[in-house]
Amino acid sequence: MQEVALYDPQRRPASWMQIIQPGQYAVFHKDARTEIETNWEGAYLPAGAPSTCLIFDSLEEAKKYCESRVRQFSNLRCEIYDHAGKARPPAAIVLNPALAKSLEENPTNSKRKIILGIALMLLSLPLFFWDWKFNWGLILPTLIGLNLIFFGFRIAFWGLGMLERSKVR
Repeated sequence: MQEVALYDPQRRPASWMQIIQPGQYAVFHKDARTEIETNWEGAYLPAGAPSTCLIFDSLEEAKKYCESRVRQFSNLRCEIYDHAGKARPPAAIVLNPALAKSLEENPTNSKRKIILGIALMLLSLPLFFWDWKFNWGLILPTLIGLNLIFFGFRIAFWGLGMLERSKVR
């Protein structure tokens, strides 16, 4: 195992991507709930601290390390990447099993968000009709209608993203 700063201008090569070799795997630590980068103990990095990863010579070695870490620090999430780095999805994601169950998303919540988004978009139609009846002189119904469409799309896409992520898991 080797701890490597992701970027170090004093080092040659400066980037971790030029250090990792085919067959090696990099482990990144994150908070399991927020997905914010942490150190190997699950604590957030202090301001100005360099981002690092751990490089292992095999996937099995990296998985064993991650499994022992998430048992020690339940809020820790370990992502394991191959030599291609973050250009590809992680080779493995290791979470504390108890925490993984609590983080699973309920598909009904995502469907509710999709339905709510569509309902908000449809709710804008009577507002546009109302303003049209007054020769577009009211302005406020159109403004509210445009915002409903914007927020409706946003919530619907949020629900679609949740649904897609739950399918991937």
